[in-house]
Amino acid sequence: MKDIITARGAHAPIIGGFEKVRNRLRRPAVQRAVFLCAAVVFGGGIVLSLGASPGLLSQLKPMPILLLAFVFAPVLVVLNTSLLLITCKITGAKMTLVGGLKLSILSSAANYLPLPGGPALRIVAMAESGATLKNASLANVAAALVWFGVTFLHAGFWAYTNGSILFMALIAIGLTAFGAGVFLVRLVSSSISHIMGLTIISLLTAICYAGGFWFALRSIGFDGGFAPAVIISIAGVIGAAASFAPAGLGVRELAAAYVASLVATAPALGFLASAMLQVVTIAPLAFAAIILSLNSRPPEAKTSAAMNH
Repeated sequence: MKDIITARGAHAPIIGGFEKVRNRLRRPAVQRAVFLCAAVVFGGGIVLSLGASPGLLSQLKPMPILLLAFVFAPVLVVLNTSLLLITCKITGAKMTLVGGLKLSILSSAANYLPLPGGPALRIVAMAESGATLKNASLANVAAALVWFGVTFLHAGFWAYTNGSILFMALIAIGLTAFGAGVFLVRLVSSSISHIMGLTIISLLTAICYAGGFWFALRSIGFDGGFAPAVIISIAGVIGAAASFAPAGLGVRELAAAYVASLVATAPALGFLASAMLQVVTIAPLAFAAIILSLNSRPPEAKTSAAMNH
């Protein structure tokens, strides 16, 4: 019984666990430095990429951008929500569809803080919904590893014709991460359906993100096939793993530029495509977060606001 931390007791250990991180990473000076470095890499990379590709903006195609904004971004939110709900089931936490959607959006927005804000929000929410702190923590790490592994395996499949070294590297990394994720899931749940659910949703997310990269590349003049876009899309999980930068800001773009060079694609195209995806996904997140914050006010506040108008 002492090892079980239920909803009410979850806050104290979580706050205690993140206290040292907060004391260091939430200092104004450190926060400014982290955001400044990320902004310099992000903004500077865009300037350099545009300089390396004269006339790129004049080639900008509106249709792929519209598809990214109105198809890719909403579908990605739905898939992230589905992955979150499966993670909740693994822990035994009871989460409604609406609750999962709100948590998915808010935790994604929290990832833009210079500390692991997204995982912290998810762990707290799962603990409040009946999971133990241990299971919530393990399940979140497991889900991330499965997603990471499946994304690399998906890229490895498409890299088969691009050279044996790249193919074997992607497959090896993917299998290692996927195996570690499955192992952690088994520590929390013995249900095979949970592993299958995580795997399927992670694969759909990888395909969606690869499609987003392809549309982003097409919007800036890329005329290559789908395979390079799939391989470059692993920059998304690389950036997500770089928790020292807000949402992998800058790291994701540098990774996209490097991976692009491995598949005979201009690094500038990879950088700009990743930057475009960042902008496209940040905009709906900001809008949804504002709507959720307005709808989350207490009834009295809403009534008072209405009367004042």
